[in-house]
Amino acid sequence: MDVFSKSPVPIVYPMHPRTRKRFQENQMLSQMEALTNVLVLPPLGNLDFLILMKNCKLIITDSGGIQEEATSLISRKSVLVMRLLTERPEAVETGFDKVIGTDVKNILKDIEAVDKEVELPHVSPFGEGTAASKTVEVLRKSLCLRYVSCLLIFFFTCLFSLQSAFFFNLLQTSHHCFRPSDFLVQSF
Repeated sequence: MDVFSKSPVPIVYPMHPRTRKRFQENQMLSQMEALTNVLVLPPLGNLDFLILMKNCKLIITDSGGIQEEATSLISRKSVLVMRLLTERPEAVETGFDKVIGTDVKNILKDIEAVDKEVELPHVSPFGEGTAASKTVEVLRKSLCLRYVSCLLIFFFTCLFSLQSAFFFNLLQTSHHCFRPSDFLVQSF
């Protein structure tokens, strides 16, 4: 709570329902909402959250997913990771993230230090941001091939069934005279 109340910059806090519940259980939610430099929001949708990330000065989190999102071309923000370590060392190595721990004095000191402009890399260590379009292309090709394969299997199954029935009928009538029209398969 001290980090919020002593922060040198305004804080926008989209609060997860579990976090809200914990704050309520510990009688801290009303204190948090009373702080003049903190705006507590309900959980945000993806687009709203991306807009918030794009327009903020820095991000303070313990979330690995948010650490990755902050490196995207849309966001490109410095992240202070309030944990003792991170499973996203690439973000630390490239300068996007700084693991700051949980000590209030260190957190406040690092918030003030980010006040200075920092040049961040123009490339995310987690990819180019094209995973969705590549996935769609793979699925499109895969589904298209499967669709064509299914159509061909269906066609040949039907054709085989028709031919089998046709030749079975021919065998039943041994006196049948073959004509070219007997071998035509009508479209269905």
